[in-house]
Amino acid sequence: MAKPILKWAGGKKQLLEEIKKRLPENFNNYFELFIGGGALAFDLMHKDTIINDINTELINFYDCLKKDYKKVLGFLDFFIKEYNKNPRVFYYILRDEYETMSESKSKYFKAARTLLINKTCFNGLYRVNSKNNFNVPWNQKAEIINLFDLDNLKSVVNFLKTVKIFNKSFDNFRDDIKKGDFVYLDPPYDKLNKTTFNSYNPSEFTREDQKKLRDFCDYINNVGAYFLVSNHSTEFILDIYKNYNIIFVDARRMINSNKNGRGFIKEVLISNF
Repeated sequence: MAKPILKWAGGKKQLLEEIKKRLPENFNNYFELFIGGGALAFDLMHKDTIINDINTELINFYDCLKKDYKKVLGFLDFFIKEYNKNPRVFYYILRDEYETMSESKSKYFKAARTLLINKTCFNGLYRVNSKNNFNVPWNQKAEIINLFDLDNLKSVVNFLKTVKIFNKSFDNFRDDIKKGDFVYLDPPYDKLNKTTFNSYNPSEFTREDQKKLRDFCDYINNVGAYFLVSNHSTEFILDIYKNYNIIFVDARRMINSNKNGRGFIKEVLISNF
């Protein structure tokens, strides 16, 4: 059992026990196709796990930890020393100049950058604009003392060494999912309003994408596999999944520039079992 290394919008750490109560009793392969922070995958540590995300930077981070985490930590040590000299200046250098300097840098450099930015940006938020440029401001905290729990990181690394890691659309897994497998789907949520955050990638996850995900769930159901979907409790989501089991849960909204906006919201867990 391990905990997430990265803070991720929509991370399932707070709902972990609620979700675990609703898993199939037995299943073969475990698929998590919107891995994000990986709270459920790292907690379960199922022996046959496949993780995926369309976010290339996120998947590069996990892949580098799996292949050689010490190289990532080597670059990270350098970043921390530079950051501590002038936190604000170094943060914006690493954030804004990354797109121009990253082509000549190794994937381990990029992975270390992902971790440092995640820990020093506002609220640990990952957000990109239409040009795929990361645009979250600095969190205004000074010197870095401890970015992560090393023992926990090593537990994650040991687990990742057993995991198959992919960087593609969820819909490309149709041929991989077999009877008795379990698929957990935690997509960018349906928007509650125009300001609801779901900008994890340059292309917004639209309602057409939500319908494609429902169709994907229909496929999973038809092959005799299990699925569990997390999403907002909106009329749209309730309607497109009306043929499946829906459970309502309360979740705390953690990412909001206004502390008064960080209240409880209604989410749903949708399953075919």
